[in-house]
Amino acid sequence: MIWSILCVFETTSGLGHMRRSACIANYLVEKGARVRVASGTFMDKENFFHPEIDFVELPAHRIWSSKDGKWFHYEANGRKIEDTNFDENKWKKKREKIFRRALKQEPIHAMVVEFWPFSRRREFTSAVNIVLSQKSLPYRPLIFSSARDILDTSNSMKKTANQVAKDQRKSVKMIRDSVDKVLVHADPALVSFAEGFAYWRKIEKKAIYTGYVVTDNAREKMGDERDIRMVVVSTGSGSTGLDLIKAAAKARRFSTLRDHNWTYILGPRMEKSHKIQALREIARFGNGSQVGSTAVYNHRADLPQILRRASLSISLAGYNTTLEVLASGVPAILVPKFKVRTVGKPWADAEQKGRLHKINAKHLATFVYPSTAIKPRSFAAKIDRAHRERVNRATLNFEGARNSAEIVLGQVKERFGDQHIHDFAAEEELKYLYS
Repeated sequence: MIWSILCVFETTSGLGHMRRSACIANYLVEKGARVRVASGTFMDKENFFHPEIDFVELPAHRIWSSKDGKWFHYEANGRKIEDTNFDENKWKKKREKIFRRALKQEPIHAMVVEFWPFSRRREFTSAVNIVLSQKSLPYRPLIFSSARDILDTSNSMKKTANQVAKDQRKSVKMIRDSVDKVLVHADPALVSFAEGFAYWRKIEKKAIYTGYVVTDNAREKMGDERDIRMVVVSTGSGSTGLDLIKAAAKARRFSTLRDHNWTYILGPRMEKSHKIQALREIARFGNGSQVGSTAVYNHRADLPQILRRASLSISLAGYNTTLEVLASGVPAILVPKFKVRTVGKPWADAEQKGRLHKINAKHLATFVYPSTAIKPRSFAAKIDRAHRERVNRATLNFEGARNSAEIVLGQVKERFGDQHIHDFAAEEELKYLYS
């Protein structure tokens, strides 16, 4: 029996949603499912997705910049493009048309929707409704909501408490009406979903903690391969990574690790002007001596393997990087996504701060506030301490991808038994021919 599953995601500035979707989709394939993945923000497919996965290419995901008052999107190479003549209605209709065509070509047993309905409603609500109207099976396809541990995002910081509550009530209604299971990619031993979602009790019966989603490479045990002189600085997608790169470069000269080999990974979505600034800062501050190398990369799909070999990781604390750091066991400094402001303390991401407070309390990594990171001597002291001190090895559930795939297929088998999509399609065709 081959089960047909559709996974959908969109990213905004980061890559976390794609990475989680890819991990789950890959495991579904390994377990024998026929998998398609739909998105308008694919990147580096050959490195992140199983070769047997088919892709449904949607119109590029459009993002509204309130700062600039403009729409923009990212190309597959990470380049940011302004959309001066963007028509949202046409964009939505084109996406709907592609979804309908994909379902007509091959109906599905289940759909796994990343971050919906807690967010991404503009992108995926109509797609879910199209799936629910599918008539190729005696039972409607299953809908799985796929969510990270903490929902609070940068956008939430611009909402009042009443607005957040209203938004969460909408999520509850949509889950009640359309969702079969909510896959919470977390371990409650670290973070409880209820802490960021006030109406947890109303969805609790449909929710399942899967564990954290990380790649297999991040979880593999290391032998004696760790490079005791390798420091890795990474920023995830890089869209907000310039300030961390500059901070690390400036701190290096004051660190006892200045003569180590430093690797900077800028991120594929760092803007070109920011990359130029980053390279200048790295070259300008160097390490103060001729000992120790400096390497700079735009993107490394093998970051989990690199982390497992490093003696210290310094990174922005997005979901994927944070959990890969914890799974690898590398000594680490984690800084929430931040932006330096001309007046006052740097802005920092609420979701990432919330997770880091939990990690810091369990002494799993070193949490550095942005206000400390931008002071070279203070940051250098934190770097030295993180390298010197031993932290607790994380014993969290990192099997989120495998568990999610097993839950999805288990639910599909329970609902559909031995019934096959194409058998029903043929049956309907015969009814039509002989009616």
